[in-house]
Amino acid sequence: MQNTNTQLHHGRIWQQQEIHLGLDNMKELLKRLGNPHEKLKVIHVAGTNGKGSQIAMLKAILMESGYHVGAYTSPAVFSKFEIIQLNNQSILEDEYVNYKNEIDQAAYFQGVETGEEPSPFERETAMAFLYFYRKQCDIVLLETGMGGDLDATNVVNSPLCSVITSISMDHMAFLGHTLEDIVHKKAGIIKEQCPVSLGVQEPLAEQILTGRAKEKQALCTIARRDRIEEIRQEENGFFFQYRTENGFDYHDLYLPFESSYQVENAIQVLETIELLKPTLNKITCQAVAAGLGKTRWAGRFERLGKEPNFYIDGAHNPAAAVQLNKTISQLQALKMQESGGKVIYIVGMLKDKEWKKVLDIMLSGQHRQIWIPVTIPHSRGLEAAQLSEYIQAHVDNSDTCSGVYMASDIKSSVKLALMKSQPKDLIVAFGSLSFLDVVKRQCIYLYSYENQEYMKE
Repeated sequence: MQNTNTQLHHGRIWQQQEIHLGLDNMKELLKRLGNPHEKLKVIHVAGTNGKGSQIAMLKAILMESGYHVGAYTSPAVFSKFEIIQLNNQSILEDEYVNYKNEIDQAAYFQGVETGEEPSPFERETAMAFLYFYRKQCDIVLLETGMGGDLDATNVVNSPLCSVITSISMDHMAFLGHTLEDIVHKKAGIIKEQCPVSLGVQEPLAEQILTGRAKEKQALCTIARRDRIEEIRQEENGFFFQYRTENGFDYHDLYLPFESSYQVENAIQVLETIELLKPTLNKITCQAVAAGLGKTRWAGRFERLGKEPNFYIDGAHNPAAAVQLNKTISQLQALKMQESGGKVIYIVGMLKDKEWKKVLDIMLSGQHRQIWIPVTIPHSRGLEAAQLSEYIQAHVDNSDTCSGVYMASDIKSSVKLALMKSQPKDLIVAFGSLSFLDVVKRQCIYLYSYENQEYMKE
């Protein structure tokens, strides 16, 4: 067996080789560790899109309020250690190794005694609970891995609040092939008499979720677009005002994101904050405003360079693609008023996602486009050639697509995009989160050169 330090330098520990949908194994593992999850105050977050963004906003607000905040999110994008954070700092490598060894020992004896060892995600989740307990966190922001009802994180019985972001089609092989099936799974984090915050939802999803909340006698609030009283876009973010469901007015809030869909995430965060205020009495309006203004969330329409502006975004399902396409159109209107600006897309997808629908949405944009498909080096990675073939066959208007180009690897795709660009263009790398780390590192490396002429044709 490889030692842990060797594993750390050859990819993520506990690679996801299996998925257990059920709570018995998880409960048994936590029992052997002293049930640390029962000693934590948890905000439990589920949904399809926006979970990470909302956790980032909540974390910033709670830290600004003076709380000691832990956050457990997945998957890892830029570092294998970022999934477990305390006050915005990832778990240290030696801490990770020590906790992993402790968890592995408990899991081994569990396997010997019960015949079934915990899955990688169950071990990782147990590590997070144990780490946060020993670090004496005031509050833990806990993201579900998949679904809700049978997710390993759903051992928390009395969360401070259950947060369910916008729900759409994703992980159908595990959660069901209809929106109704998926919503019922995610509704499983709603607990008896524990407050629930709902994001902007499809009517069917809202009906199911509010029905479940009523069954559980859980106070439920819903974020509504029509309660955004004013919104103003500026170059690097948005100013907005919002009236919450309980009638509280938030004025002149600044959100440092260039993507408009983050405003919808922010208004749900405000609804969540209103539910938390009676319990977390250190939260003030000043802390909310300051926290939102300081929020950072890497990999979600994150700008890496200027002239041309280079962005990365983890849009890998149709709902996220709709928002990304809308954001790009808004940016063009704001920043690309001169004629000739085009969008250069670097796209990498996993074959088990609804990649054709994602491409259909992105191809529908009326701006001039160049496409650079890449193959993600993963067992589930979709071949660049297949992406290229689909794009070429489904361009609605030949006037909008200036070409589809193949790169030998992800790093080469970044250099190729820069070679094909002009200062007024946008470059957007999107799709699976699993390739954004390579794109980001290569982009920062290339933009760091003072003389970039060698990148131009």
